[in-house]
Amino acid sequence: MMNYVKATYSVQEVNEILCLAMELQGINEEIIVPEEKGFSLNEIVESGTSIGLSFKNIEKAIKAYHSSKIIRHSHITDTHVFEEREIVTTARWDEIWHEIISELQFRMSGIPTIESRKKVNNEWVFTERNGVETEVSLNQQETGIKLIMARQIGFASPFIESVLAGSLLSIIIVSYLLIFLKTAFSISLITLLSLMILSTLLIRKINVSRRNRKIKIFNRLVEQVIDQIPLIETKERQTAESTHNDDAPDTHSAAKNQQDITIRDPSPKRFPRF
Repeated sequence: MMNYVKATYSVQEVNEILCLAMELQGINEEIIVPEEKGFSLNEIVESGTSIGLSFKNIEKAIKAYHSSKIIRHSHITDTHVFEEREIVTTARWDEIWHEIISELQFRMSGIPTIESRKKVNNEWVFTERNGVETEVSLNQQETGIKLIMARQIGFASPFIESVLAGSLLSIIIVSYLLIFLKTAFSISLITLLSLMILSTLLIRKINVSRRNRKIKIFNRLVEQVIDQIPLIETKERQTAESTHNDDAPDTHSAAKNQQDITIRDPSPKRFPRF
């Protein structure tokens, strides 16, 4: 599910959300939303509750609406994790690209990075001091954009990494036994094989856990990046409205856009979380 909410929603978007809420509540009626220049979340809730919809179903409908605008694909190889998002949006490609790179630079500011460079017009690479690369590309589609992000999570498969690390550790321990403790060769060989098996199994378990944590963190980073897109849509819509209404400013719309966008349950039982 998406974590973001927009500052304002168009009439079409409000229609979609309220229709979803009506389906969830089992209401089969036609809904007509009055023409407005933008609805805040509070106004969507007020419109829904005025026709008998519950706050819970409106909340679910808003989540379902945002989720329906994004197609997610994930792919993991031995060395990389790939996250792909196809997003339906009306925002301009160049504005989205600028915001995505700015957000990534902000999110990764705490990581020692030796290089952040543009490969081509729609690709960017962040290289950390340990050599790990995070790549991002953005492609324009007919109804929106496709975002692809990739990050290195290892240099080989978990099994090969575990065998190499376990073998190295075992060789160091057995070498110490042979050189300093003068252990018999046969005993040292048995010790080496036993240590290799045990250390490989242990290191593999740790390695898989570490990779899963990296994948989870990377997935969260991708979601934080795409959370910026509805904010871009809102900014572009407000800019267009401001330009259009320069001669006759709409004070009602201006005041409405400054409202607190927190959804409030008319019968508050819990604080909504998206």
